[in-house]
Amino acid sequence: MGLMQSFKFILVSLMVFGPLTGANATNQIEGYWLNARNHVGIDIEETSQGIRVKRTDQTKWYQYDRIRDDQYRDYQGNTYYQIGNDGLEWESYDGQKRLRFRRSDQTHRYSHRSGDRYGHHNPDGHYAKQLSGRWINATSGKRIQIKHKRASIMVKAYRGKWRDFHQTRGGDFIDRHGNRYRMQHGRLEYISYRGDLVMRFKRF
Repeated sequence: MGLMQSFKFILVSLMVFGPLTGANATNQIEGYWLNARNHVGIDIEETSQGIRVKRTDQTKWYQYDRIRDDQYRDYQGNTYYQIGNDGLEWESYDGQKRLRFRRSDQTHRYSHRSGDRYGHHNPDGHYAKQLSGRWINATSGKRIQIKHKRASIMVKAYRGKWRDFHQTRGGDFIDRHGNRYRMQHGRLEYISYRGDLVMRFKRF
């Protein structure tokens, strides 16, 4: 095969199959993962900058920024590598510690909890429409108003500006900073992108 023929073959292949890297090559990472050997389970949620991770026996979330497809790193240098759609490896900043995770059957329970029960995955925006209205935090008295779009919501605090929150594959609504709203036990819950502020709202 000559040089010109080889070039034509590569060009046609790219046209037919598309690029081999990029968004299409990224696997779904949000869900529940388990290291069976050490009995360590983790929940992963997508953010606008990457992912946030929480051990199921703890309450603190850790932010990991996406540095390339299927690779995420925190501010200390610890890294998650996704291997296919069902494999995940955590590596410490110095490379001395590694943990392997597999996507667990409990992903179905995770999806039911954050999705099916409240209709998060409705493509027609029915769930977003259900959130429309006024909400109040009983502790602080903070009030918010929500308007729905097709698959996103707009949120405005009293005398504040409207902010867009788009729906994730896990069913939560997230803004460009990584802050999110979700339904938990019939209450609307706000979680800051660092996970250090949680506020629960009820309708009023």
